[in-house]
Amino acid sequence: MTNIKNIKYWEMREARNMYKDMQLAEDCAKDLSVIYSKAAIYTAKQIEGIFNRFASKHHLTRDEAINLLSEADSRNFEKLLEAYKNKTGAQKREVLAELEAPAYKNRMKRLDDINKSINKLINAIESKERDAIGKTMRQVYESSYHHAVYEAARMSGLDLQTGPIDEGALETILKKKWSGQNYSERVWNNTQKVADALKEEFMIGALTGKTEKEMTDSINEQFLSGRNKARRLVRTESSYIHNEAHFQAYKDYGIEEYRFVATLDLRTSQICRERDGSVYRVNDKKIGVNAPPMHPWCRSTTIMNLDDETMHNLERFARDPVTGERMKVPADETYKEWHKRMVEKHGADAINTAEKLVENRSSDRKQQIKYLDLLGKQNIPLSLSEFQNLKYNDKENWLLLQKYKRSRSSGKLSAFSTFEDYKKYRKIIQDEIVGRTTKDGVVIKSQSDHFIERVLGTTEKEGPQKNKKREGVEIEDVISALTDPEKITEKENGKRISRKYIGENVEVTLNPDTGNLIQTNPKKRE
Repeated sequence: MTNIKNIKYWEMREARNMYKDMQLAEDCAKDLSVIYSKAAIYTAKQIEGIFNRFASKHHLTRDEAINLLSEADSRNFEKLLEAYKNKTGAQKREVLAELEAPAYKNRMKRLDDINKSINKLINAIESKERDAIGKTMRQVYESSYHHAVYEAARMSGLDLQTGPIDEGALETILKKKWSGQNYSERVWNNTQKVADALKEEFMIGALTGKTEKEMTDSINEQFLSGRNKARRLVRTESSYIHNEAHFQAYKDYGIEEYRFVATLDLRTSQICRERDGSVYRVNDKKIGVNAPPMHPWCRSTTIMNLDDETMHNLERFARDPVTGERMKVPADETYKEWHKRMVEKHGADAINTAEKLVENRSSDRKQQIKYLDLLGKQNIPLSLSEFQNLKYNDKENWLLLQKYKRSRSSGKLSAFSTFEDYKKYRKIIQDEIVGRTTKDGVVIKSQSDHFIERVLGTTEKEGPQKNKKREGVEIEDVISALTDPEKITEKENGKRISRKYIGENVEVTLNPDTGNLIQTNPKKRE
């Protein structure tokens, strides 16, 4: 029987080894990120250089150069250029109008020059990316292979010694076309997609007259996409080589069965959850079917299979999905068993919310950035975790934020009114106005979104009052108008009736049938 005392933390060490290997991948991804960032800067300068060189050659301002290069008809280009320089005011505009004729030879020449630069740049990126990932995969393989042999020796009690890595076996694994391609082909596809996307962006830019800034923004977006794909590539390839090293060790030392090990947290994919704890024969291993990686970003790994008694006495690490704390569980507890136990511990609602935090992380980040751009950092949490906590765990304030956002987006609420102001005054209205009875006996039951906009102050975006600032009103004046008005009027619009209470300083409109506050404005002065 295996000595339990000696292998108490076997799986824990395996998890650490997987983490170490993925850290190597992340380090490589950071290096690749620098390469892509520098390439984006270089390409942007190439664009800038085209405009600058053209402006200098023809003694134009940069704005004039950009306009001419965007609209030039090569057949009459030199003639029109000379005419443009000799004209002034309206005459210049006439020449520019003539330059708008749809002929693209001059633009195509610019595109050809840019495309050549892109091809040269992308080839350099591809070479560096392939070398960096290849180096990382060799490091991961060596680390993972020696670790697998060490653990097998420690668990079995046999004297298993490892020597230098079999370079032939490693090269075979590197060249193997798992999931249809080897890593070198994947690198080529990734960089070529970036090149094709860049060329397409430049083509569209030339034909539609995009500005220099618009083109620069487009190329930055394409290089960002390439960088992200490179990170996914190095992580997934490192996962592949990590596990292939295990299988090579299993074969080299006669280990016949392996156990699939998924990570016990909510980031784990459904396919890996289902396979966790399953046992397979080494000779039947199929990447993506019963052996990791099962998908991009896969974090699953394998261990040599142990008898049931040994597995039951071992421990593995998990992460509490609600508290985030690390925890130890029996090594033979499968993902499904662990998940069920967490539901019993925290409740289905808490686990479902925790699942959403993980599943929607990417889309929530995009939403957070959008909200920050629109509403500003004084109104939106800066950390993603705080933003998600607001969205999924504070339904009341999240609903209010949606209302606040709509009011800000439509321009019906001033940017000077913060979200805290919005919440504060809604509560004041709810506490101090809703529930009161008007002088003519109407019980106030609710407030409309438009009412709070008018209390705080709005800016009209449409109609005859467009861009006219509406001043906010005081709560005391609203209460006074409702309970002790100078005058009450009523208006019927179809089936809807509105009643206006005119006080000393403000006018308040109310639906007498529903008790809903519709709007309020400073009193019109004669």
